[in-house]
Amino acid sequence: MKDIDEKALKDLVRYFDRRKYSPDTKDRWGAIALNFISFLEQNGRTVDDIGDLLNSEGKVVGKEPFGAKEFLDTKTKFEASYMNYLCNVLKRFYTAWDKHFPIPNEEFPKAKKEPNRPMLTTEQLLKVAEEAKKLWIERSEIDKNDMIGLRDYCMILISLDCGARRHQISKLNVEYFDGKKGTLFIPLAKGGRDTTRNLSDVTKNVLTYYMQRRKMIETKDNAMFLMSDGVRISKSAMSERFKEIRERAGFLEKGVGFHAPRRGKSWRLKQANLSDEEINDVMGWKRGSKMSHIYGELDQGAVQEKAASLDDIFKNTKKEKEEPHS
Repeated sequence: MKDIDEKALKDLVRYFDRRKYSPDTKDRWGAIALNFISFLEQNGRTVDDIGDLLNSEGKVVGKEPFGAKEFLDTKTKFEASYMNYLCNVLKRFYTAWDKHFPIPNEEFPKAKKEPNRPMLTTEQLLKVAEEAKKLWIERSEIDKNDMIGLRDYCMILISLDCGARRHQISKLNVEYFDGKKGTLFIPLAKGGRDTTRNLSDVTKNVLTYYMQRRKMIETKDNAMFLMSDGVRISKSAMSERFKEIRERAGFLEKGVGFHAPRRGKSWRLKQANLSDEEINDVMGWKRGSKMSHIYGELDQGAVQEKAASLDDIFKNTKKEKEEPHS
């Protein structure tokens, strides 16, 4: 890689750090940046050659001769939704490099319609949790030292109770759980922010038992949830475990993943009459989300307690209003 491009990559990393993007986001965008820079160099260009020319008033007086549009032309096999995402990511790169992005927002590719994401109702989510509990008991009866079943049960309880993403659950460390207070620190994701969640009694009690067992595992990794080889659990492994348990519970529809508990959590908070601002605060969502607000306006402790008291999925099992299935 040429010196000018190495410097651009370092500038980009510093930009990511300033914006406090999650490690997962930095990894994904870093890979795209390397791909983009490699594309430029293969065509005899560098980062120094890209970007529209602006006059002193900030108006475009010269169009970028080669760069983003040509790079996007190599990605036409992808769906419009991904191309839109790619445009937004590239625009952030240009911002970090003090360049003017050549494609106006209104010209970003648009998906024809929102993707269909099948959901699970509260009753169905509880059935998945119950199936995870059964699997834990079955595995324990075969091998009393087995931790996989208990681990999976804990991860599913956290996903239901907190609406956490796979990335957030996989990044949990043992010190994030406070058994005395019954709270769990959830790290930020997708440009959002860190939150400390008040857990339901069910999740707190099971997690307390799990942590007692977790201490007996000899490993230098402080990850809360481990693979069978003793390393931090991966997102793909989490998806595989969730899929197996969901199918054991009788829900075979394709496309149901960890977004289902998160959507369910948001829906229940809405039914509990929390405002959009409070829901965003509870979930730790970034500014600009569908339920956006300016972070810091609300007291975290108070709103987390309110959310926990109004939404305990393991107690509120009465028949509810119609829930979205998709």
